[in-house]
Amino acid sequence: MCEGDVGYGIGNRMSRNPRSGPSVRLVLIVCVLLASTIAGSVAGAPSIAVDDPAIRGDTIVETSSDDTHVAGWEPHTVTAAVTGDPGDYQVCLTMGSGVDDREIECTPITITDPSQTETVRFEQSAWPDNTTGSQAVSIGVYNNSSSDEPLNTSSNQLTVLAQNGDLDDDSVTNKKEIDEGTDPTLEDTDRDDLNDREELYAVGSDPTQSDTDGDGLSDGVEVNKHETDPTTNDSDGDGLSDPDELNKHGTDPNSIDTDGDSLNDYEEVNNHETDPNSQDSDDDGIDDDEELSLGTDPLDPDTDNDGLEDGGEIHEHETNPQDPDTDGDGLQDGVEVHEHGTDPLKPDTDGDGVDDATEVERGTNPVDQKFFLFAPMKNPYKTAATAVGVVLVAGIGWWYWRRREDGEPSLATESTTPPTAPDGHAGSQETAETGPLTDEDHIQKLLGEHGGRMHQSQIVAETGWSKSKVSRLLSRMEDDGQITKISVGRENLITRPGDEPKHAGSAFED
Repeated sequence: MCEGDVGYGIGNRMSRNPRSGPSVRLVLIVCVLLASTIAGSVAGAPSIAVDDPAIRGDTIVETSSDDTHVAGWEPHTVTAAVTGDPGDYQVCLTMGSGVDDREIECTPITITDPSQTETVRFEQSAWPDNTTGSQAVSIGVYNNSSSDEPLNTSSNQLTVLAQNGDLDDDSVTNKKEIDEGTDPTLEDTDRDDLNDREELYAVGSDPTQSDTDGDGLSDGVEVNKHETDPTTNDSDGDGLSDPDELNKHGTDPNSIDTDGDSLNDYEEVNNHETDPNSQDSDDDGIDDDEELSLGTDPLDPDTDNDGLEDGGEIHEHETNPQDPDTDGDGLQDGVEVHEHGTDPLKPDTDGDGVDDATEVERGTNPVDQKFFLFAPMKNPYKTAATAVGVVLVAGIGWWYWRRREDGEPSLATESTTPPTAPDGHAGSQETAETGPLTDEDHIQKLLGEHGGRMHQSQIVAETGWSKSKVSRLLSRMEDDGQITKISVGRENLITRPGDEPKHAGSAFED
């Protein structure tokens, strides 16, 4: 009566038997009870062993947790190894949280050899809906001819992730985290103090790498402390890496030109060896970029080593910071300024016809226009020689005066009247009585020889002096009223007072 009607047993498996109507169920129950009674009295239940279920496929999620996590939307395979007494059995896959277990799938197996292992395989396209969170995946082996209780079971605990869920509460869905390779169980996968959402959507750094640009600074340190770009090792693009700027040079990794001197940090460090944190590396009063354009040394406050700092030469004395003797008088600029008080722009400061170096050498005062024979001297031998010279000059003068008083002819063979220039002005001349011509006398002499008017460029050509010297000399003479400068196009016309061309007057004059 009971043979062939046991099928899948009772409970869930009974529902699969097409002949299981009410009367059939009653018969089956009776048969099962009888069979179990007989089996129990004849022999014990079959011995069955089942290994823990193994899960394979894309569903497995790599996490830092010791627990197994699976993507609920991914296909997977669940396998289990079964051994035991020969017979026909039913193997079922169930899943649940311990309160509401669900039978997922069952499959029959036949064991013929107790020494052989039967592998049961369940292929699934996804985990069942509504089975998220902590779940137990179980494999149960049932005897087709016995009760609904499994002969043996084995299970694995795992956590099923929902596709649109957010297990770690970092505002990134579980699916997005798996696609990006981040850990859905950690808010900050790479533990760099930037959570996964910040790195993925705000910063653009790699949430799986603590140092995205590999510059030795973690992404969190770059963003939160230095405000540098964690995706590049040179945030400001100046050629110096962020860690070098921060730890080696002390410069700003977010500014190409830390000190604002128009030289980028890389150029200062590698090309000029100047201080990228100071606009004026040698502290001489001139910025580094200006020194480079002028040709002075931005690392040496006194490029020409004349005792005057470059800044003082440019801004105060107007001397040449690359020439230790700007006026070429044989005295260095610093010596003129600090020791003698002479003008480093004038070879003859006092205009007495003797250059400053000669006066210093002779012991005369280079800033006093007294004739050098009467100037005080430091050298006693020179003082004695000067005294002898004075006596000789006085004696010659007295003798000359006495001859004139006696009516004797003068020793001079030429008229003492200065020659008259073509324009009627008396020209200047160099005489034994007046000594060498001064620079101003030289200019006046040239003007007399050229009718009282000359172009400035003509003066430069005829004197052989530098343009700068001529320009400074003419400016002083104009200030003293000795000459008049008239701009004619891009040239200056130099005249003596009263020799100006008529067209140079005011438009309101008659």
